[in-house]
Amino acid sequence: MLPVIMNSDAHPKNIKLFGVISIVGWTFALAILLFTIIHMHRLDTMEDALRVARDYCVLNMEYRKWNSQFAGVYSLTSGNTTTNSY
Repeated sequence: MLPVIMNSDAHPKNIKLFGVISIVGWTFALAILLFTIIHMHRLDTMEDALRVARDYCVLNMEYRKWNSQFAGVYSLTSGNTTTNSY
């Protein structure tokens, strides 16, 4: 076997420094990842909320358009419109 020459003073300091740098780097990488995920989730949620709001507006306008054909809230029953059993 070959003898291993180690400087007992410098080696532990290098390992501690490498460990601290690794932990700080890993923490920074996770923080960036977390921020990105939260930001993308927020954008997706806002997009979904906007889509649902637009759908409700379209539904409301279609319902009002249909209702205006009968000149009011209540319509007479005919062959095209039947009463609701509820």
